[in-house]
Amino acid sequence: MLTLIRYNYRSIILVLPLALTACQNRVDVTFLSEPEGAAITEITTGIEIGIAPISRSYNLDVLSPVDHEGCYSLSGVEGQWISGATSRVQELKLCGDVTEDYYLTLERPAEHPDLDKDQQQAISLRASREQLRRGNSRQPARARLPSSQSRMRTQ
Repeated sequence: MLTLIRYNYRSIILVLPLALTACQNRVDVTFLSEPEGAAITEITTGIEIGIAPISRSYNLDVLSPVDHEGCYSLSGVEGQWISGATSRVQELKLCGDVTEDYYLTLERPAEHPDLDKDQQQAISLRASREQLRRGNSRQPARARLPSSQSRMRTQ
């Protein structure tokens, strides 16, 4: 009996952080670029989000609705390709069902020179991602918990 209580106690400790994380009011925004591979940066902070395509989670509890429709406002972003071409969105508004994912595509300006450099970068990124995906699919599956332990976690 004491062993069962000990396992249940540990299960609660392991499950509680997951339950708290799941209850947070978050929204995911995926930043895309055309061609892909632009470095995405927040305009106001200068913080680099990453290389497109990249997703970022925002906590809605720290954002406030900006209008009567309940839209949330996020800092604008800029995308810069290796050719030096840039595209900018001054402000992002998330409207509607904020439980869904949002996507923003930054288009490379056609008039900027060296499009071929940016397209080659996009090809390299896709090849790297594909190679990584294939490498991950060859890794052995993770070991599973014995059935007695996995049952205790669900109780």
